[in-house]
Amino acid sequence: MYLNPANLFVAGFIGRLRMNLLPVRHAAGAAVLEGNGFVLPLPASARRALDGHGDLMVGFRPETIEVHRHAAADRCQAAVDTVQFQGDRLICGMRLGAELIHVSLDAREQLAAGATVWLSVASEQLHLFDRANGRRLSGETSVVGKASKVVN
Repeated sequence: MYLNPANLFVAGFIGRLRMNLLPVRHAAGAAVLEGNGFVLPLPASARRALDGHGDLMVGFRPETIEVHRHAAADRCQAAVDTVQFQGDRLICGMRLGAELIHVSLDAREQLAAGATVWLSVASEQLHLFDRANGRRLSGETSVVGKASKVVN
């Protein structure tokens, strides 16, 4: 259930930190998912599978996000809103466009509120749901990989 939630309800309640769930739109053949003030790049293999699904929810776990210090084509700009030290983890609230998301980082990372960073999530870590019925679109398996880190 944690790795491959069948629907939005399960995605939203399983885990120490809930999955980040954001409304997005996909235009047929587009290389990105468009959110409220942000875009997420899509691999070519996912583009055709999403044709016909306009209004979606994209989900990704807080520990699957990589934080970068520099911009790149496959990254989204974000602003660090809050940083909470929780023993072995930093839980950061970040603004991705108009959305607030949570990122879980190793506590040894150096990150401060007010910083501008760029985020990336591996395509296999993205979960896509039909916004109308809440069901997961793909039967593909996503595996939670390494814990998030700040990459210079």
